[in-house]
Amino acid sequence: DVIWVDVAALRKKAQSGPAWEAMLKAAKADPGTPSVENQDSKFNTNLQAAAYVYACTGDTAFLDKVLGGLRSIVSPSLKIGRALALAREVPGLIAAAEGIELAKVDPELHAAFCAKLRYFLTCSTSGGGPKTLVESQEKRPNNWGTHASCARVMIARYIGDEAELARAVQVFKGFLGDRASYAGFEYGELWWQADPSKPVGVNPKDSTINGHPVDGALPEELRRAGGFTWPPGKTDYYWEALQGVTATVAVLENAGLRAKAWCDQAHLRSVKWAYDVAKWPPAGDDCWQPAVINWLYGTSYEVPSGASASKNLGWAEFTHV
Repeated sequence: DVIWVDVAALRKKAQSGPAWEAMLKAAKADPGTPSVENQDSKFNTNLQAAAYVYACTGDTAFLDKVLGGLRSIVSPSLKIGRALALAREVPGLIAAAEGIELAKVDPELHAAFCAKLRYFLTCSTSGGGPKTLVESQEKRPNNWGTHASCARVMIARYIGDEAELARAVQVFKGFLGDRASYAGFEYGELWWQADPSKPVGVNPKDSTINGHPVDGALPEELRRAGGFTWPPGKTDYYWEALQGVTATVAVLENAGLRAKAWCDQAHLRSVKWAYDVAKWPPAGDDCWQPAVINWLYGTSYEVPSGASASKNLGWAEFTHV
């Protein structure tokens, strides 16, 4: 079952061009210090790059690099930091394991990795914020929660836990706006909520505030720039939150769930609000998202010419175009 990418399809892609070269460069580089406590670590996406280069070329030097990295992750001495860091790091590690088909090449390490991923769901996090990865998804309707959504659904799919996946989906639907599914989030100031009496992660279809369109806007990120003003105050947290949403939708679609349609296409509406209303195209490490968004919806947003790594996943300009 495909979690993030179809490895067989990767093998058919041309090993040339800016996206391939950028991914290859990351694959050849030192992956860095193994970590799930550094929220800015590129260890996860560097391993992901190495896994995809191995999948495409069969060069076992890249396989060995990924296996070594995953062995360091299952180590009992691995330190746990904030829930946000854990949520950002886990998806790329799972994508790397999928990329090398870990269950086939090293069943023993696969079993240990599955056990570690299950541990990650409820292990105690430190440094402030939610106490666990699960709590982060269930309490935070912002980038903390969306990254946790991505990590949680990828863990559930990798370890084959249907009950865990169902609960993660229930909470994610609540974030998208289905309060009947889940409404246990803790919100900050409600300035950007279309209906402050019924706060949601994504404002409902056709909603307005003071006559201004907020359909699809992310209230918990917009409040980071202050109270309601028009035009909206710029915040980089908006696309940061969408990193988790975009990846979660893609993973659920791969699982056969019609996440694109949920809550009047809440994810697509949030993207359109950023592009069309706020005029905030993605920048920096958010630039992998247009490739996935176009793949999901058949849209034609500009995709960078190279391949980039984000906080949680990367190389979509190669994998999803």
